[in-house]
Amino acid sequence: MSESIPPAAAVQISRFLAVADQILPEVVEAVWIEGSIALGDFRRKSDVDLFVVTTRPTSESERRSLRISGRPPLQVAFGTWQEVATLGSCGLGAVTAVTLHRHGIAVRGLHPSTVVHDVDRATLAAAMRGNLEAYWVPWLERARRGLIDRVKTLHPWMIEWGVAGVPRQYITIIEGRIVSKTVAMQHVRERFDRPWHRILDEALRLRTGGAGRGYGSPLARRRDMLAFLEHAIERTRAVGR
Repeated sequence: MSESIPPAAAVQISRFLAVADQILPEVVEAVWIEGSIALGDFRRKSDVDLFVVTTRPTSESERRSLRISGRPPLQVAFGTWQEVATLGSCGLGAVTAVTLHRHGIAVRGLHPSTVVHDVDRATLAAAMRGNLEAYWVPWLERARRGLIDRVKTLHPWMIEWGVAGVPRQYITIIEGRIVSKTVAMQHVRERFDRPWHRILDEALRLRTGGAGRGYGSPLARRRDMLAFLEHAIERTRAVGR
């Protein structure tokens, strides 16, 4: 496999291919890597994001039979060649199409850039704005008001998730490119005012495994994460108005 694929991820992918070829012989024609590996931001807690192209539609039971346990976990999306041809036409399929076309890694079959069309900037920005309203706005509301979610968002992983998500959309809308979580947080740190630097630095530390702690209180860290997320949502909404 490519040297850009982390060894632990390569092992999991090899296991997946072996099972797929046993259960669905001659059905899996292409396997592409997207996500953090393709964007050069694979971390200890990252998933391995695969897009699998099949000769025919696969059933839910077939997909369940291809699930591979262990770490890093695999996140697998499936599509036929016909579906690949229209991948970037709407919704978050536009994000997948751009990531595969510009950054995808071929594990099997044709390289994704030869068959997945790139997406124009307006379509990509619309996909990001749609996800902002459909996912991040409700996520913030639940994190503020739901008892279980209020507890969950004290966890370091949720701090990183809450801080990193919207900056990726902000940068994509402004610059027309897909960036990793780490790059997005670094870029908005340069663009956002100093009061937000503390929580951004803490989220970057959590993502990269840096030493030290930026907060003595998990409650204060959660408070700043939620305030930052609200600010990032409004900043992103304002782009292009």
